[in-house]
Amino acid sequence: SQIFGFYYYSMQKKEIIVLSWHPIQSNVYYAGGFRRLYEILLRVPSDINVTCLDTNPSFLKSISKKNISLVEYKIPKSISNLTDLNFFVGKVVERIYVTMYLAKYLISQKHKRTIYVPFSELPHLTVAAVIGKLFTRHRLVFCNLNPNTYFFDRIINQIAHRYSDLNITISNSLKVQLAKFGIKCNIVNPVGIDINSYKKFGERSKQQTGIFVGRHVEEKGIYTALKVCAEINKSRHFILNCAGDIPADQRQKIEKSCGKEEAPFD
Repeated sequence: SQIFGFYYYSMQKKEIIVLSWHPIQSNVYYAGGFRRLYEILLRVPSDINVTCLDTNPSFLKSISKKNISLVEYKIPKSISNLTDLNFFVGKVVERIYVTMYLAKYLISQKHKRTIYVPFSELPHLTVAAVIGKLFTRHRLVFCNLNPNTYFFDRIINQIAHRYSDLNITISNSLKVQLAKFGIKCNIVNPVGIDINSYKKFGERSKQQTGIFVGRHVEEKGIYTALKVCAEINKSRHFILNCAGDIPADQRQKIEKSCGKEEAPFD
């Protein structure tokens, strides 16, 4: 029950619909929120049936559990082509398409279930979920991983979160941040790790190193980390280990930074 943070809402039917979306232009396997959903689904008890809706190709394909079913939906090629021509316009059209597809699917489900949105900072998921609840009386649970600061997204999410039966977030500090944006979270379900997975590596020699984990984009702080590493390297040898997806449009810029003589990063 603690894994989802909303087991109470599925005690009778024990059936859950998970709404997911990921950008097809990027490798999401190492992004924190997507990995969190993946790990949650691996741990779902066998007596709870879960249907996951995710963009094709889905990062959830490798989950082979009888109680987990996957419905993949494709982003039309015409929208992808439009995104290549004009990124902003293409993404707006994609959001509208995803919202309509997911809402239509939810409305088609006649018996009552629990809708779970693991990334409720994304308005195309929250709006579809709210429509599903209003038309079919499904229960609705949101999990917010980030404070979406875009003006229209913020307004939409502020309204959408008022319709949910339960709002979850992953830290107390994030709970405070979200409250400032008008989103009240009932439960804090923190992220953790399995220590037993790391015990087998044993002791290692100590040296000055740092670790950056996350998508290599400005919003996640990769360029700040590189600047800090460069500053430290002026007086001592320091190694920065980076793990996470590098979007195609960022790779050249990052490699150029790492190749500078004054910033010898690994």
